[in-house]
Amino acid sequence: MRGELRTEEGLHFTQVERVVLRAIDPPTPEEAVELTTTLDADGMFVFRRLEAGVYALQVFTADEEILIRALQVGEDG
Repeated sequence: MRGELRTEEGLHFTQVERVVLRAIDPPTPEEAVELTTTLDADGMFVFRRLEAGVYALQVFTADEEILIRALQVGEDG
């Protein structure tokens, strides 16, 4: 999964402490995934080789937490 963060004005947003991806209701405890990454200079993040399923995405800045409650990842991750 690749993502890009931008401001309301369309500028690259890079002032992020971390980006966290968590599996929602994984089929087994072994499949409970929590991955963390940061942004590159262009405000991009990447999570590689994800299993198909539903994930929550959290973006942490110094001032706030932005939560996307459900992202569906297909078979091609």
